[in-house]
Amino acid sequence: MNEEEQKRLFGRRLKSARVMRGLSQDELVELLGGSLTKMTISKYEQGRVMPTMPNYIALAGALGLGMDYFTRPFKVELTEVEFRKKSRLSVKAENAVKETVLDQVERYVEIEDTVHAQTSFVNPIGRRLVASYDDAVLAADDVRQAWGIPESGIQNVTELLEARGVKVIEIDAPEDFDGMSALIDGVTPVIVLNQKFNTGQRPSAHAFTTERKRFTALHELGHIMMQFPSGMEQREQERLCHSFASEMLISTRMLRTILGERRTDISIQELKGIQANFGMSAEALMHKAMEAGIIKRYKYESFCFVKNRNERFRRWVESSAFTRAERSQRFQMLVYRAMAEGLVGDEKAASLLGMTVERVRTHKAIV
Repeated sequence: MNEEEQKRLFGRRLKSARVMRGLSQDELVELLGGSLTKMTISKYEQGRVMPTMPNYIALAGALGLGMDYFTRPFKVELTEVEFRKKSRLSVKAENAVKETVLDQVERYVEIEDTVHAQTSFVNPIGRRLVASYDDAVLAADDVRQAWGIPESGIQNVTELLEARGVKVIEIDAPEDFDGMSALIDGVTPVIVLNQKFNTGQRPSAHAFTTERKRFTALHELGHIMMQFPSGMEQREQERLCHSFASEMLISTRMLRTILGERRTDISIQELKGIQANFGMSAEALMHKAMEAGIIKRYKYESFCFVKNRNERFRRWVESSAFTRAERSQRFQMLVYRAMAEGLVGDEKAASLLGMTVERVRTHKAIV
């Protein structure tokens, strides 16, 4: 790589790192304590000059990244990015998430190459055109059959996806972010989830439960598996991905077997029992029962009305009842495998995992 290429690469990496941290150039200047000017940072990002070593170190430290990050070539591209988000997620936050995901994906692909553990993904329904609720349910049923998912449900959604060649990544993101999907170089799917799902905490908007995490992952899978008619509104696409995720977690056949073909009402105790077995929230189950024609729409709306006005009932409805863990571990296990086989050293493993070298060595000592 010649000098001009090095400058351009550093410039792209610096801008990506700044956006990933959610900083403007002015804010980066402030973070650096004014040791660099906005004009200097702009020149770096434009690939016009390379920083001196002291400035290089200062930038890496301020952005919380190893110096190797700025010399790593761009080898992958994210395409067909689809966010599942609430309206409060800003464009700035979206861009930060995208850059964070790109960084994680690059590291994921690198460690797969290192240990020769690449996986392939095959869409069993071939990006089927889905235009209605019935289409979405049929698509999910066909995926369930192709993947051998039993009527008793999915024990671990993350493990299922990773075994089928879908990369699952968890990132530290604002509470307004639930998840997103994308393709790596237009081929390999990646599903991104908020790390807050691992805490079970309840921010101002909603609880980050295991059930919501499972539903979000399968909602994003719907975006990957299906395509929609040209001109279909985003809201309708989201609704169909909801229906896809719902059918993946529990088939309509099974729900009717448990609840019956027609009901005038469903008790919260019944819903919590199904929730505990299938890992789908009580509210989502009630909505599925309405979509499947088991209950009338007014009954579902009455359920939501009571939930929104009765704090005790709302806490019960939103509480988790699924006890099995859902966490992406494949990337981390591949790094530790590479360490065990002597393919990467402690410093490289720390860079890949986003940990300190001391923490990596502590983990090695434990095992």
